[in-house]
Amino acid sequence: MTRNETAIRRLNQSQQQVGGVTVTYRRGNDSIDALNLVPARTQHDQYGEEDVQLTARDKDWIVLAADLVIGGSRITPQLKDEIDWLNGGTKRTFRVLPRTGDRCFRHTDQTELQLRIYTVEQLPNSE
Repeated sequence: MTRNETAIRRLNQSQQQVGGVTVTYRRGNDSIDALNLVPARTQHDQYGEEDVQLTARDKDWIVLAADLVIGGSRITPQLKDEIDWLNGGTKRTFRVLPRTGDRCFRHTDQTELQLRIYTVEQLPNSE
């Protein structure tokens, strides 16, 4: 492992210790339980006319690529994967979606050790 890769791993470990949250990452019937992700950028977008307003809550997550393993195989985020996060007693579900003209994730740097996953929160019908 290069010095740069070692530094990135240490940075991610520090991020997880300070700001990481435990989630369940789901792909169909398969899941990764107790996965540690670092919440990153959150953005609220409003769509619609004056009479009908829809709000989308975009949230990015940072993860070590090596931690995304299902059935013994490393995976990369795909459309419709879901992240379940218990936040203050409330279960919040985020669906993995690509950004416009992009894919569902990006590597955070040239080492490709970390991924930034793009998601949109699935809001309950009551919101």
